[in-house]
Amino acid sequence: MAPPITQPTTTNSNSTTNGSTIPTNRLEREAKKHDRRSDIVCRVRYTNVLPDLPFDPKFLRYPFNQDRFVRYKPTSLEKNYRWDLLTEHDVGVEIDLINPDAYATTGQITEDDEKLLEEETASPANLKRNK
Repeated sequence: MAPPITQPTTTNSNSTTNGSTIPTNRLEREAKKHDRRSDIVCRVRYTNVLPDLPFDPKFLRYPFNQDRFVRYKPTSLEKNYRWDLLTEHDVGVEIDLINPDAYATTGQITEDDEKLLEEETASPANLKRNK
């Protein structure tokens, strides 16, 4: 008859003197952390009910200026501060400061531009609709 097969016994190098084992991997350490939760066992629910109003609501007159508490008043430091302009040097437009004739207008407007500059005349029907 063959001897019974038994599992080899190994000792954990991470065991302490009282026999408990120290977790070796990160998942075991995190699982141990989650076991130590707060001492509150049950979920606390508050049921505070507001009492009914003993009278009907009313609109009261507010005799003060409505924006008296929210009006913005800049200080002298803000007024005197010089903001830096954070733009490109040419702002996307090439300016020729040496030749002023480069910007001279001819006085001629193309027909397409004239149509854009015309005043729009409103018909009486449109005026009634706008009112």
